[in-house]
Amino acid sequence: MLYIQGRNISFKYEEAENEILKNISFTVDKDSKIGLIGSNGCGKTTLLKILLGQLPFEGDLHRNNADNVAYLPQEPGFDDDLKMIDYFFNTKPELGELRKRLSESEENNADAEETVLLWYDYEKFDGFRFEADIERIAGQFGFCEEDLERAVSSFSGGEKTKLALASLLLSEPDLLILDEPTNHIDEDSLVWLENYLRNIKTPYIVVSHDRKFLDNCTRKIWELGRDGLKEYGGNYSLYRQEQERELNYKIEQQKTANRKIKQLKQAYSDRKQWAETHQASTGTEGNAKTYNSITNFAKYAMQKAKNIETRMEKLIEKAESEKPFIEKKRSFSIEGESKGGNVALRVEDLSFGFSGKFLFDGLSFELNRNDRLAVCGQNGSGKSTLLKLLTGNLTAENGTVRWSPSVKIGYYAQEFENLDFSKTILEEVTQGNNLMQSKARTLLGCLKIEKDMVFRPISGLSIGERSKTALAKILMTEPTVLILDEPTNHLEIESREALENAIMNYQGTLIVVSHDRYFREKVTDKMIELILF
Repeated sequence: MLYIQGRNISFKYEEAENEILKNISFTVDKDSKIGLIGSNGCGKTTLLKILLGQLPFEGDLHRNNADNVAYLPQEPGFDDDLKMIDYFFNTKPELGELRKRLSESEENNADAEETVLLWYDYEKFDGFRFEADIERIAGQFGFCEEDLERAVSSFSGGEKTKLALASLLLSEPDLLILDEPTNHIDEDSLVWLENYLRNIKTPYIVVSHDRKFLDNCTRKIWELGRDGLKEYGGNYSLYRQEQERELNYKIEQQKTANRKIKQLKQAYSDRKQWAETHQASTGTEGNAKTYNSITNFAKYAMQKAKNIETRMEKLIEKAESEKPFIEKKRSFSIEGESKGGNVALRVEDLSFGFSGKFLFDGLSFELNRNDRLAVCGQNGSGKSTLLKLLTGNLTAENGTVRWSPSVKIGYYAQEFENLDFSKTILEEVTQGNNLMQSKARTLLGCLKIEKDMVFRPISGLSIGERSKTALAKILMTEPTVLILDEPTNHLEIESREALENAIMNYQGTLIVVSHDRYFREKVTDKMIELILF
Protein backbone atom coordinates (compact mmCIF):
# COMPACT_ATOMS: atom_id res chain seq x y z
CA MET A 1 0.00 0.00 0.00
CA LEU A 2 1.40 3.38 -1.05
CA TYR A 3 1.68 5.86 1.84
CA ILE A 4 3.56 8.83 0.41
CA GLN A 5 4.61 9.71 -3.12
CA GLY A 6 6.85 12.65 -3.96
CA ARG A 7 7.39 13.81 -7.54
CA ASN A 8 9.89 16.42 -8.72
CA ILE A 9 10.31 17.91 -5.25
CA SER A 10 12.53 21.00 -5.26
CA PHE A 11 13.49 23.45 -2.53
CA LYS A 12 15.70 26.51 -2.29
CA TYR A 13 16.41 28.66 0.74
CA GLU A 14 15.90 32.37 0.09
CA GLU A 15 19.50 33.34 0.78
CA ALA A 16 20.98 30.44 -1.23
CA GLU A 17 22.11 30.60 -4.86
CA ASN A 18 21.29 27.00 -5.71
CA GLU A 19 18.50 24.59 -4.87
CA ILE A 20 19.33 22.22 -2.05
CA LEU A 21 16.80 19.71 -3.41
CA LYS A 22 16.16 19.54 -7.16
CA ASN A 23 13.51 17.39 -8.84
CA ILE A 24 13.75 14.45 -6.44
CA SER A 25 11.11 11.71 -6.45
CA PHE A 26 10.39 8.91 -3.98
CA THR A 27 7.73 6.60 -2.57
CA VAL A 28 7.01 5.29 0.92
CA ASP A 29 4.79 2.23 1.41
CA LYS A 30 3.40 0.41 4.45
CA ASP A 31 6.46 -1.87 4.75
CA SER A 32 9.11 0.82 4.31
CA LYS A 33 12.16 0.67 6.57
CA ILE A 34 14.27 3.38 4.96
CA GLY A 35 17.73 4.66 5.86
CA LEU A 36 18.38 8.24 4.68
CA ILE A 37 22.08 9.02 4.23
CA GLY A 38 24.23 11.77 2.74
CA SER A 39 26.91 14.29 3.64
CA ASN A 40 26.18 17.12 6.06
CA GLY A 41 24.47 19.93 4.17
CA CYS A 42 23.11 17.72 1.38
CA GLY A 43 19.47 18.37 2.35
CA LYS A 44 18.48 15.50 4.68
CA THR A 45 16.97 17.79 7.32
CA THR A 46 15.25 19.83 4.60
CA LEU A 47 13.64 16.69 3.19
CA LEU A 48 12.46 15.65 6.66
CA LYS A 49 10.89 19.07 7.21
CA ILE A 50 9.06 18.78 3.88
CA LEU A 51 7.72 15.36 4.86
CA LEU A 52 6.62 16.83 8.19
CA GLY A 53 4.82 19.68 6.42
CA GLN A 54 7.12 22.34 7.92
CA LEU A 55 8.48 23.81 4.66
CA PRO A 56 6.91 24.99 1.40
CA PHE A 57 8.28 23.38 -1.74
CA GLU A 58 7.86 22.95 -5.47
CA GLY A 59 6.55 19.67 -6.85
CA ASP A 60 3.89 17.17 -5.84
CA LEU A 61 3.58 15.33 -2.53
CA HIS A 62 0.66 12.95 -2.11
CA ARG A 63 -0.21 11.48 1.29
CA ASN A 64 -2.48 8.53 0.68
CA ASN A 65 -2.36 6.95 4.12
CA ALA A 66 0.12 9.01 6.10
CA ASP A 67 -1.63 12.00 7.64
CA ASN A 68 -0.14 11.34 11.08
CA VAL A 69 3.66 11.56 10.80
CA ALA A 70 5.57 11.33 14.10
CA TYR A 71 9.07 12.80 14.44
CA LEU A 72 11.91 11.96 16.82
CA PRO A 73 14.50 14.80 16.63
CA GLN A 74 18.20 14.39 17.39
CA GLU A 75 17.79 16.15 20.72
CA PRO A 76 14.29 15.45 22.12
CA GLY A 77 13.16 18.12 24.52
CA PHE A 78 12.40 16.99 28.07
CA ASP A 79 11.06 18.79 31.10
CA ASP A 80 13.12 16.98 33.72
CA ASP A 81 10.67 17.91 36.49
CA LEU A 82 7.88 15.91 34.84
CA LYS A 83 7.04 12.38 35.82
CA MET A 84 6.98 9.80 33.05
CA ILE A 85 3.18 9.50 33.21
CA ASP A 86 2.83 13.28 32.78
CA TYR A 87 5.25 13.24 29.86
CA PHE A 88 3.03 10.71 28.11
CA PHE A 89 -0.13 12.70 28.81
CA ASN A 90 1.51 15.76 27.24
CA THR A 91 0.99 14.03 23.88
CA LYS A 92 -2.76 14.63 24.39
CA PRO A 93 -3.00 18.11 25.93
CA GLU A 94 -6.80 18.15 26.41
CA LEU A 95 -6.74 14.80 28.14
CA GLY A 96 -3.71 15.82 30.19
CA GLU A 97 -5.49 18.97 31.35
CA LEU A 98 -8.57 16.94 32.38
CA ARG A 99 -6.37 14.55 34.34
CA LYS A 100 -4.72 17.49 36.11
CA ARG A 101 -8.08 19.02 37.01
CA LEU A 102 -9.31 15.66 38.33
CA SER A 103 -6.23 15.33 40.52
CA GLU A 104 -6.68 18.86 41.89
CA SER A 105 -10.40 18.25 42.43
CA GLU A 106 -9.75 15.14 44.52
CA GLU A 107 -6.93 16.78 46.49
CA ASN A 108 -9.10 19.79 47.32
CA ASN A 109 -12.24 17.75 48.10
CA ALA A 110 -14.15 19.64 45.43
CA ASP A 111 -17.87 19.41 44.87
CA ALA A 112 -18.86 15.81 44.14
CA GLU A 113 -21.06 16.78 41.18
CA GLU A 114 -18.20 18.71 39.60
CA THR A 115 -15.86 15.74 40.07
CA VAL A 116 -18.38 13.35 38.51
CA LEU A 117 -18.66 15.65 35.46
CA LEU A 118 -14.88 15.67 35.14
CA TRP A 119 -14.79 11.87 35.27
CA TYR A 120 -17.51 11.78 32.64
CA ASP A 121 -15.46 14.02 30.33
CA TYR A 122 -12.33 11.97 31.07
CA GLU A 123 -14.09 8.80 29.95
CA LYS A 124 -15.60 10.61 26.95
CA PHE A 125 -12.09 11.52 25.75
CA ASP A 126 -10.94 7.88 26.18
CA GLY A 127 -8.79 8.64 29.22
CA PHE A 128 -9.04 5.10 30.60
CA ARG A 129 -8.13 3.55 27.27
CA PHE A 130 -5.17 5.95 27.00
CA GLU A 131 -3.96 4.89 30.47
CA ALA A 132 -4.09 1.27 29.34
CA ASP A 133 -2.18 2.17 26.17
CA ILE A 134 0.49 3.92 28.26
CA GLU A 135 0.99 0.85 30.45
CA ARG A 136 1.07 -1.45 27.43
CA ILE A 137 3.56 0.60 25.39
CA ALA A 138 5.72 1.45 28.42
CA GLY A 139 5.93 -2.28 29.08
CA GLN A 140 7.02 -2.93 25.49
CA PHE A 141 9.89 -0.50 26.03
CA GLY A 142 10.99 -2.26 29.22
CA PHE A 143 9.46 0.17 31.72
CA CYS A 144 7.56 -1.10 34.77
CA GLU A 145 4.53 0.41 36.52
CA GLU A 146 6.73 2.09 39.16
CA ASP A 147 8.68 3.90 36.43
CA LEU A 148 5.57 5.88 35.49
CA GLU A 149 5.94 7.88 38.72
CA ARG A 150 9.67 8.54 38.26
CA ALA A 151 10.95 11.98 37.26
CA VAL A 152 12.25 12.19 33.70
CA SER A 153 15.54 13.56 35.08
CA SER A 154 16.24 10.18 36.71
CA PHE A 155 16.42 8.33 33.38
CA SER A 156 19.60 7.67 31.40
CA GLY A 157 20.16 8.94 27.85
CA GLY A 158 19.12 5.59 26.39
CA GLU A 159 16.01 5.46 28.56
CA LYS A 160 15.07 8.98 27.46
CA THR A 161 15.33 7.92 23.82
CA LYS A 162 13.00 5.00 24.59
CA LEU A 163 10.66 7.36 26.42
CA ALA A 164 10.52 9.76 23.46
CA LEU A 165 9.92 6.92 21.00
CA ALA A 166 7.21 5.40 23.21
CA SER A 167 5.39 8.75 23.36
CA LEU A 168 5.41 8.92 19.55
CA LEU A 169 3.86 5.48 19.26
CA LEU A 170 1.07 6.47 21.65
CA SER A 171 -0.19 8.79 18.91
CA GLU A 172 -0.53 5.73 16.61
CA PRO A 173 1.42 7.31 13.75
CA ASP A 174 1.15 6.26 10.11
CA LEU A 175 4.86 6.97 9.61
CA LEU A 176 7.84 7.43 11.94
CA ILE A 177 10.71 9.78 11.11
CA LEU A 178 13.77 9.24 13.32
CA ASP A 179 16.73 11.65 13.18
CA GLU A 180 19.90 10.07 14.58
CA PRO A 181 18.07 7.97 17.22
CA THR A 182 21.30 6.22 18.26
CA ASN A 183 22.87 9.39 19.69
CA HIS A 184 23.67 9.23 23.42
CA ILE A 185 22.48 5.65 23.96
CA ASP A 186 24.59 2.77 25.20
CA GLU A 187 25.09 -0.50 23.39
CA ASP A 188 22.39 -2.42 25.26
CA SER A 189 19.84 0.27 24.37
CA LEU A 190 21.12 0.32 20.80
CA VAL A 191 20.65 -3.42 20.37
CA TRP A 192 17.20 -3.13 21.93
CA LEU A 193 16.27 -0.31 19.52
CA GLU A 194 17.43 -2.32 16.51
CA ASN A 195 15.34 -5.32 17.55
CA TYR A 196 12.34 -3.10 18.19
CA LEU A 197 12.55 -1.39 14.79
CA ARG A 198 13.03 -4.70 13.00
CA ASN A 199 9.76 -6.00 14.43
CA ILE A 200 7.61 -2.86 14.41
CA LYS A 201 4.81 -2.72 11.82
CA THR A 202 4.82 1.08 11.51
CA PRO A 203 6.90 2.21 8.48
CA TYR A 204 9.80 4.54 9.21
CA ILE A 205 12.52 6.71 7.72
CA VAL A 206 15.68 6.90 9.82
CA VAL A 207 18.63 9.27 9.41
CA SER A 208 21.82 7.75 10.77
CA HIS A 209 25.59 7.68 10.25
CA ASP A 210 25.81 4.40 12.20
CA ARG A 211 26.55 1.84 9.48
CA LYS A 212 25.92 -1.25 11.59
CA PHE A 213 22.61 0.20 12.78
CA LEU A 214 21.62 0.83 9.14
CA ASP A 215 22.64 -2.74 8.30
CA ASN A 216 20.52 -4.19 11.07
CA CYS A 217 17.23 -2.34 10.64
CA THR A 218 16.81 -0.92 7.12
CA ARG A 219 15.53 -2.55 3.93
CA LYS A 220 16.03 0.40 1.63
CA ILE A 221 18.60 3.21 1.40
CA TRP A 222 17.89 6.73 0.17
CA GLU A 223 21.13 8.47 -0.77
CA LEU A 224 20.99 12.27 -1.11
CA GLY A 225 23.89 13.67 -3.10
CA ARG A 226 25.01 15.67 -6.10
CA ASP A 227 22.76 13.59 -8.40
CA GLY A 228 19.66 14.12 -6.25
CA LEU A 229 18.00 11.23 -4.43
CA LYS A 230 18.91 7.68 -5.44
CA GLU A 231 17.14 4.64 -4.03
CA TYR A 232 18.81 1.30 -3.34
CA GLY A 233 17.13 -1.92 -2.22
CA GLY A 234 18.57 -3.63 0.85
CA ASN A 235 20.56 -2.45 3.85
CA TYR A 236 23.70 -0.30 4.01
CA SER A 237 26.17 -3.05 3.07
CA LEU A 238 24.11 -4.01 0.01
CA TYR A 239 23.89 -0.32 -0.92
CA ARG A 240 27.68 -0.03 -0.81
CA GLN A 241 28.06 -3.14 -2.95
CA GLU A 242 25.55 -1.85 -5.51
CA GLN A 243 27.14 1.60 -5.48
CA GLU A 244 30.54 0.04 -6.13
CA ARG A 245 29.10 -2.12 -8.91
CA GLU A 246 27.47 0.91 -10.56
CA LEU A 247 30.68 2.91 -10.37
CA ASN A 248 32.78 0.07 -11.82
CA TYR A 249 30.27 -0.38 -14.65
CA LYS A 250 30.39 3.33 -15.50
CA ILE A 251 34.18 3.31 -15.40
CA GLU A 252 34.28 0.34 -17.80
CA GLN A 253 31.78 2.07 -20.09
CA GLN A 254 33.98 5.16 -20.04
CA LYS A 255 37.06 3.10 -20.90
CA THR A 256 35.21 1.45 -23.81
CA ALA A 257 34.06 4.85 -25.08
CA ASN A 258 37.60 6.25 -24.82
CA ARG A 259 38.99 3.30 -26.79
CA LYS A 260 36.35 3.82 -29.50
CA ILE A 261 37.10 7.56 -29.63
CA LYS A 262 40.81 6.79 -29.99
CA GLN A 263 40.09 4.41 -32.88
CA LEU A 264 37.86 6.97 -34.61
CA LYS A 265 40.48 9.69 -34.18
CA GLN A 266 43.06 7.45 -35.84
CA ALA A 267 40.68 6.51 -38.68
CA TYR A 268 39.76 10.17 -39.20
CA SER A 269 43.41 11.20 -39.26
CA ASP A 270 44.37 8.42 -41.70
CA ARG A 271 41.59 9.16 -44.20
CA LYS A 272 42.04 12.93 -44.01
CA GLN A 273 45.78 12.61 -44.53
CA TRP A 274 45.33 10.26 -47.50
CA ALA A 275 42.68 12.55 -49.06
CA GLU A 276 44.88 15.62 -48.68
CA THR A 277 47.84 13.75 -50.17
CA HIS A 278 45.81 12.86 -53.30
CA GLN A 279 44.01 16.23 -53.51
CA ALA A 280 46.27 17.38 -56.37
CA SER A 281 44.42 15.21 -58.88
CA THR A 282 41.18 16.98 -58.03
CA GLY A 283 42.43 20.53 -57.77
CA THR A 284 42.94 22.51 -54.58
CA GLU A 285 39.37 23.77 -54.75
CA GLY A 286 37.99 20.48 -55.86
CA ASN A 287 37.06 21.87 -59.28
CA ALA A 288 39.04 19.57 -61.51
CA LYS A 289 36.96 17.44 -63.80
CA THR A 290 38.04 14.30 -62.07
CA TYR A 291 36.87 15.55 -58.65
CA ASN A 292 33.23 14.73 -59.22
CA SER A 293 34.04 11.46 -60.82
CA ILE A 294 32.53 8.49 -59.06
CA THR A 295 35.98 6.92 -59.08
CA ASN A 296 37.62 9.88 -57.31
CA PHE A 297 38.99 8.16 -54.20
CA ALA A 298 40.34 11.39 -52.68
CA LYS A 299 36.89 12.91 -52.54
CA TYR A 300 35.45 9.67 -51.15
CA ALA A 301 38.15 9.47 -48.48
CA MET A 302 37.50 13.08 -47.40
CA GLN A 303 33.76 12.42 -47.09
CA LYS A 304 34.48 9.33 -44.98
CA ALA A 305 36.78 11.41 -42.82
CA LYS A 306 34.06 14.00 -42.27
CA ASN A 307 31.52 11.27 -41.42
CA ILE A 308 33.94 9.79 -38.92
CA GLU A 309 34.54 13.24 -37.43
CA THR A 310 30.78 13.72 -36.92
CA ARG A 311 30.44 10.30 -35.24
CA MET A 312 33.48 11.04 -33.11
CA GLU A 313 32.12 14.42 -31.93
CA LYS A 314 28.80 12.81 -30.93
CA LEU A 315 30.58 10.01 -29.09
CA ILE A 316 32.84 12.46 -27.26
CA GLU A 317 29.81 14.54 -26.22
CA LYS A 318 27.97 11.42 -25.01
CA ALA A 319 31.01 10.11 -23.12
CA GLU A 320 31.51 13.48 -21.44
CA SER A 321 27.89 13.65 -20.31
CA GLU A 322 28.03 10.10 -18.92
CA LYS A 323 31.43 10.44 -17.33
CA PRO A 324 31.12 9.11 -13.75
CA PHE A 325 31.77 11.55 -10.95
CA ILE A 326 34.50 10.08 -8.78
CA GLU A 327 34.86 12.07 -5.59
CA LYS A 328 38.47 12.43 -4.66
CA LYS A 329 39.10 10.34 -1.57
CA ARG A 330 41.46 12.45 0.48
CA SER A 331 43.37 10.70 3.20
CA PHE A 332 45.58 11.79 6.04
CA SER A 333 48.04 10.12 8.35
CA ILE A 334 48.45 10.37 12.11
CA GLU A 335 52.11 10.77 12.95
CA GLY A 336 53.46 9.54 16.25
CA GLU A 337 55.16 6.17 16.48
CA SER A 338 55.43 4.50 19.89
CA LYS A 339 59.01 4.11 21.06
CA GLY A 340 60.79 2.89 24.14
CA GLY A 341 59.92 -0.26 26.07
CA ASN A 342 57.24 -2.73 25.13
CA VAL A 343 54.81 -1.73 27.93
CA ALA A 344 53.08 1.59 27.28
CA LEU A 345 50.64 1.58 30.23
CA ARG A 346 50.20 -0.33 33.47
CA VAL A 347 47.05 0.16 35.59
CA GLU A 348 46.93 -1.52 39.02
CA ASP A 349 44.04 -1.77 41.52
CA LEU A 350 42.36 1.40 40.28
CA SER A 351 39.27 2.52 42.23
CA PHE A 352 36.98 5.49 41.75
CA GLY A 353 33.44 6.47 42.64
CA PHE A 354 31.03 9.20 43.65
CA SER A 355 29.15 9.64 46.93
CA GLY A 356 30.54 6.43 48.35
CA LYS A 357 29.49 4.35 45.33
CA PHE A 358 32.30 2.85 43.23
CA LEU A 359 32.18 2.95 39.44
CA PHE A 360 35.01 0.43 39.43
CA ASP A 361 37.12 -1.07 42.18
CA GLY A 362 40.43 -2.89 41.84
CA LEU A 363 40.67 -2.39 38.06
CA SER A 364 43.98 -3.64 36.61
CA PHE A 365 45.21 -4.02 33.04
CA GLU A 366 48.29 -3.52 30.89
CA LEU A 367 48.79 -2.14 27.37
CA ASN A 368 51.78 -2.75 25.11
CA ARG A 369 52.99 -0.43 22.39
CA ASN A 370 50.66 -0.48 19.35
CA ASP A 371 47.80 -2.12 21.33
CA ARG A 372 44.33 -0.92 20.36
CA LEU A 373 41.90 -1.02 23.26
CA ALA A 374 38.13 -0.46 23.20
CA VAL A 375 36.51 0.55 26.53
CA CYS A 376 32.88 -0.60 26.53
CA GLY A 377 29.96 -0.57 28.95
CA GLN A 378 26.54 0.88 29.61
CA ASN A 379 25.94 4.60 30.01
CA GLY A 380 27.01 5.54 33.54
CA SER A 381 29.45 2.63 33.93
CA GLY A 382 32.47 4.96 34.03
CA LYS A 383 33.97 4.84 30.52
CA SER A 384 34.66 8.58 30.21
CA THR A 385 35.72 8.68 33.87
CA LEU A 386 38.33 6.00 33.21
CA LEU A 387 39.77 8.01 30.31
CA LYS A 388 40.00 11.08 32.56
CA LEU A 389 41.84 9.03 35.19
CA LEU A 390 44.26 7.72 32.54
CA THR A 391 44.98 11.25 31.30
CA GLY A 392 45.35 12.77 34.77
CA ASN A 393 42.21 14.89 34.52
CA LEU A 394 40.87 13.02 37.57
CA THR A 395 42.70 11.52 40.54
CA ALA A 396 41.96 7.96 41.60
CA GLU A 397 40.99 7.20 45.18
CA ASN A 398 43.19 4.10 45.13
CA GLY A 399 45.52 2.40 42.69
CA THR A 400 48.10 3.61 40.18
CA VAL A 401 48.30 4.63 36.53
CA ARG A 402 51.84 4.31 35.12
CA TRP A 403 52.70 5.44 31.59
CA SER A 404 56.00 4.77 29.86
CA PRO A 405 58.15 7.95 30.14
CA SER A 406 58.41 8.17 26.34
CA VAL A 407 54.69 8.47 25.62
CA LYS A 408 53.00 11.61 24.30
CA ILE A 409 49.25 11.53 24.91
CA GLY A 410 46.65 13.04 22.60
CA TYR A 411 43.29 13.13 24.39
CA TYR A 412 40.01 13.89 22.64
CA ALA A 413 37.15 14.53 25.10
CA GLN A 414 33.48 14.98 24.23
CA GLU A 415 33.60 18.47 25.75
CA PHE A 416 35.50 21.25 23.97
CA GLU A 417 37.47 22.70 26.88
CA ASN A 418 40.71 22.64 24.85
CA LEU A 419 39.38 25.02 22.15
CA ASP A 420 40.11 28.76 22.04
CA PHE A 421 36.81 30.23 20.83
CA SER A 422 38.49 33.50 19.79
CA LYS A 423 40.52 31.79 17.05
CA THR A 424 39.63 30.53 13.60
CA ILE A 425 39.57 26.82 12.82
CA LEU A 426 42.89 26.91 10.97
CA GLU A 427 44.61 29.00 13.66
CA GLU A 428 43.49 26.60 16.38
CA VAL A 429 44.39 23.40 14.54
CA THR A 430 47.86 24.63 13.49
CA GLN A 431 48.48 26.43 16.79
CA GLY A 432 49.91 29.35 14.81
CA ASN A 433 52.47 27.22 12.92
CA ASN A 434 52.09 28.36 9.31
CA LEU A 435 54.27 25.49 8.09
CA MET A 436 51.52 23.09 9.18
CA GLN A 437 48.73 24.74 7.18
CA SER A 438 48.84 22.35 4.21
CA LYS A 439 48.67 19.26 6.43
CA ALA A 440 45.95 20.83 8.58
CA ARG A 441 43.81 21.71 5.58
CA THR A 442 44.12 18.16 4.24
CA LEU A 443 43.05 16.75 7.60
CA LEU A 444 40.17 19.23 7.93
CA GLY A 445 39.10 18.48 4.35
CA CYS A 446 38.83 14.79 5.21
CA LEU A 447 36.50 15.84 8.03
CA LYS A 448 34.42 17.91 5.56
CA ILE A 449 35.72 21.31 6.73
CA GLU A 450 36.81 22.63 3.36
CA LYS A 451 38.00 25.72 1.49
CA ASP A 452 37.12 29.02 3.21
CA MET A 453 35.39 27.22 6.08
CA VAL A 454 38.80 26.93 7.77
CA PHE A 455 38.79 30.71 8.36
CA ARG A 456 35.55 30.68 10.33
CA PRO A 457 35.80 31.61 14.04
CA ILE A 458 35.24 28.74 16.44
CA SER A 459 32.72 30.81 18.39
CA GLY A 460 30.33 30.67 15.42
CA LEU A 461 30.60 26.93 14.71
CA SER A 462 27.95 24.28 15.20
CA ILE A 463 28.55 21.52 17.76
CA GLY A 464 29.53 19.14 14.96
CA GLU A 465 32.05 21.59 13.51
CA ARG A 466 33.57 22.25 16.94
CA SER A 467 33.84 18.51 17.46
CA LYS A 468 35.74 18.11 14.17
CA THR A 469 38.02 21.03 15.02
CA ALA A 470 38.88 19.58 18.43
CA LEU A 471 39.57 16.17 16.87
CA ALA A 472 41.79 17.68 14.15
CA LYS A 473 43.74 19.66 16.76
CA ILE A 474 44.53 16.48 18.71
CA LEU A 475 45.52 14.48 15.62
CA MET A 476 47.94 17.24 14.54
CA THR A 477 50.01 16.96 17.75
CA GLU A 478 51.68 13.70 16.63
CA PRO A 479 50.79 11.74 19.79
CA THR A 480 52.31 8.34 20.50
CA VAL A 481 49.12 7.46 22.44
CA LEU A 482 45.65 8.40 21.21
CA ILE A 483 42.83 8.44 23.77
CA LEU A 484 39.50 9.13 22.06
CA ASP A 485 36.11 9.56 23.75
CA GLU A 486 33.33 9.09 21.15
CA PRO A 487 35.41 10.49 18.25
CA THR A 488 32.79 9.66 15.58
CA ASN A 489 30.01 11.72 17.18
CA HIS A 490 28.84 14.32 14.63
CA LEU A 491 30.92 12.75 11.82
CA GLU A 492 29.24 11.79 8.55
CA ILE A 493 30.09 8.41 7.05
CA GLU A 494 32.83 9.70 4.71
CA SER A 495 34.61 11.40 7.62
CA ARG A 496 34.32 8.28 9.76
CA GLU A 497 35.90 6.22 7.00
CA ALA A 498 38.77 8.71 6.63
CA LEU A 499 39.39 8.58 10.40
CA GLU A 500 39.21 4.76 10.39
CA ASN A 501 41.79 4.49 7.61
CA ALA A 502 44.13 6.92 9.37
CA ILE A 503 43.87 5.03 12.69
CA MET A 504 44.41 1.67 10.99
CA ASN A 505 47.77 2.98 9.68
CA TYR A 506 48.65 4.70 12.97
CA GLN A 507 51.80 3.32 14.60
CA GLY A 508 50.97 4.36 18.17
CA THR A 509 48.81 3.04 21.02
CA LEU A 510 45.03 3.57 20.91
CA ILE A 511 42.37 3.69 23.64
CA VAL A 512 38.87 4.46 22.40
CA VAL A 513 35.33 4.75 23.76
CA SER A 514 32.77 4.51 20.97
CA HIS A 515 29.19 3.37 20.50
CA ASP A 516 29.90 3.05 16.77
CA ARG A 517 30.37 -0.72 16.60
CA TYR A 518 31.48 -0.68 12.96
CA PHE A 519 34.22 1.85 13.77
CA ARG A 520 35.21 0.09 16.97
CA GLU A 521 35.50 -3.34 15.38
CA LYS A 522 37.65 -1.94 12.59
CA VAL A 523 40.24 -0.07 14.68
CA THR A 524 40.55 -2.06 17.94
CA ASP A 525 41.73 -5.55 18.81
CA LYS A 526 41.29 -5.59 22.62
CA MET A 527 38.36 -4.74 24.86
CA ILE A 528 37.60 -3.86 28.48
CA GLU A 529 33.94 -3.91 29.51
CA LEU A 530 32.94 -1.90 32.56
CA ILE A 531 29.99 -3.34 34.48
CA LEU A 532 27.39 -1.01 35.97
CA PHE A 533 26.88 -1.97 39.62
